[in-house]
Amino acid sequence: VSIALSSLRLNGAATDNVCVNSVSWSSSIGIAATDSGTTPWEIHAIPLYHGLNTITVLASDAAGNSTWRVIVVRRQ
Repeated sequence: VSIALSSLRLNGAATDNVCVNSVSWSSSIGIAATDSGTTPWEIHAIPLYHGLNTITVLASDAAGNSTWRVIVVRRQ
């Protein structure tokens, strides 16, 4: 993804057969946060540096199962 904005908003849904316990995110510029028990989830403003930024989103359940996705954003 390539954008000219200084921040990015992401949202999504994490599902599980019982319950999603938390959704965490981290960025390649060293910022991270965790929300508990959120589905759907939303990240309002992830700051972006010029060039490539990598954002990882991790969803976990109470049993310790987790899955993650990565998005790479190029800020122009």
